[in-house]
Amino acid sequence: MQLKKSILGHEELLPGSRALSLRERAVLFFVVGEKTVTEIEAALGAGSRELIDRLLAAGYLEQVEVRQEALQVAESAISSVESATRVPIGPTCEQTIASWSAYVPL
Repeated sequence: MQLKKSILGHEELLPGSRALSLRERAVLFFVVGEKTVTEIEAALGAGSRELIDRLLAAGYLEQVEVRQEALQVAESAISSVESATRVPIGPTCEQTIASWSAYVPL
């Protein structure tokens, strides 16, 4: 499961807002919408799962739902774009310079 900060979570990290403990705020700093709960737990160590659950219940964090089908479609689109960019379009630099040698003395 991926997490993201709610509006309340973003407001907590603004200067002057201090409703949470330092440890709870550390969890908010690690949550960027791309990290999974497992990655956050590995980075923050023991006890972080309880903090995550508390922040979810209090509304500081929200779950990001990623549908498996959408993820597979995105991955296949990325791989097709990557494979398309590897195909050379037009002559290479060496071929272009070699073709100039007939017109420009090197």
